[in-house]
Amino acid sequence: ASLYGTVCMALMYTTVLCFYIMARNIITNSKRKRVFINVTLLSSVLIVIFGIDELYFDTFRPVLDLIKTVKSSAYAMVSTLGYSNAVASYMVFMMFLGLGQYFQTQEKHHKCLYLLSIQISMLGFHFGNSRAGMVILGITFVFYLIKLKEPTKIIQAIYAVLSTYILAIVFEKIVNYYTSEWLIWVEFIVFLIATYLVNFVIQILKDKLKIGVPLKKAFKEG
Repeated sequence: ASLYGTVCMALMYTTVLCFYIMARNIITNSKRKRVFINVTLLSSVLIVIFGIDELYFDTFRPVLDLIKTVKSSAYAMVSTLGYSNAVASYMVFMMFLGLGQYFQTQEKHHKCLYLLSIQISMLGFHFGNSRAGMVILGITFVFYLIKLKEPTKIIQAIYAVLSTYILAIVFEKIVNYYTSEWLIWVEFIVFLIATYLVNFVIQILKDKLKIGVPLKKAFKEG
């Protein structure tokens, strides 16, 4: 739209590329990679919190004005990332990052935390209300399922996305019922705790009932 905007976008994407090169060359062992991924997932939580607040209350507007963030429209969360398509794309990336960590870790409470990070990403994705983001999510998720190959992992990935997206819609309905700012944040915290506990129970049941083992055997024999 303008030379100024073009220069700003070029600098922004150059910065992202430089961060990628630095991460690739400096963060080489598995422990550092895990820390870097966890920090990235944690930062996405802040983006969603700022975005929800900006969409409904604008409590942090004085702070956000300092970094020149775009104001949310009446229908789409933009948060600190700019327009809603950028938020949706970032949240889709966070969702796949959370899924990758979920499949790699073995500890139940770590698995639940990564599922919770997926929940938060889908919450941000839902509030972003981006049609382009929906297309990106649909296409990339299909390719992701094909790449997974294992039936058990495919079912787990579908469960993670569908269940968390349904919960995001439920949370939106709850938010629309109340206008008290502090009550919204109490509900947000309760919502996350409840999600964690549900996921934890599912992990225990999966281990106790050996869910996935008969499925693998059935696919191999079939």
